[in-house]
Amino acid sequence: MDWLVSLCTILGGVLLAMGLGMPVAFAFLLVSAVGVMVLQGGSGALLQLVVNTATSVSSFSLVPIPLFVFMGVMLWHSNLGQGAIDALDKWLGRVPGRLSVLTILSGSVFRRSAAPPWRIRQCSERCCCHSSKRGSTRET
Repeated sequence: MDWLVSLCTILGGVLLAMGLGMPVAFAFLLVSAVGVMVLQGGSGALLQLVVNTATSVSSFSLVPIPLFVFMGVMLWHSNLGQGAIDALDKWLGRVPGRLSVLTILSGSVFRRSAAPPWRIRQCSERCCCHSSKRGSTRET
């Protein structure tokens, strides 16, 4: 089969499946399965598709991706991200290069908000120890 015919068939199949209302991921999965069956032939090729898919999805390096997306959605819907950036923007005032400084500070704030509670406690204890060495007192 010529590569141009294969390309048109694959793109046409994906567009047809999505045009019929199928979600994008399932459209690609359907076209991939049919394409493997047609181009490589038989159920052995389909079994190889399943094994390769399971191997690539079970990789540990892909775990942070959905968690990062979930964290972004939570920050977006809670308006926590916008509130933190607005507060930092007001705190900075008119600083030259404010956008880059705001980006670095907001990244630091979001990183600290995603830290586990025991790590935040360790950091606050360390800060209190350093501040007491400089002569300030801790009020409880």
